[in-house]
Parts: sequence; C-alpha cells; structure tokens
Amino acid sequence: MNFRTPLKGELNGASWS
Repeated sequence: MNFRTPLKGELNGASWS
C-alpha cells in the first residue's frame, strides 16, 4: 500500500481519499 500511516482520526478518509 502506498498510503502513509493513517492516524486514528484520519481513518475517516483524510489519508485514504
């Protein structure tokens, strides 16, 4: 996966957009 490690609050889609 090329995503940066998402924080608990970013799991909503901030880093997965």
